[in-house]
Amino acid sequence: MNITLTPELEELVERKVKSGRFNSAGEVVREGLYLLDLEDDFQELKKERLREEILKADEQFKNGQFITITSEEEMSDFLEGIIERGKERLAEEKAK
Repeated sequence: MNITLTPELEELVERKVKSGRFNSAGEVVREGLYLLDLEDDFQELKKERLREEILKADEQFKNGQFITITSEEEMSDFLEGIIERGKERLAEEKAK
């Protein structure tokens, strides 16, 4: 297989080989493709996790498990509560 690279990408591959991390241009390309494949898998996992969270949220909504915020002040209070609970959890984790 022959691959044509832009001059910029050729230079990048050459720099990677010269750095000593890779022994050849082929190794650089293989590592890049491996990382691309990992990134694709990671993105798919993120999508699946998001789907699961949306289904969970939809079920919670149907069961009346939600709050209604009608003002900036309510939003501020709500977010402040989240921050405080987060700080408490962190303190508990550090104490362990």
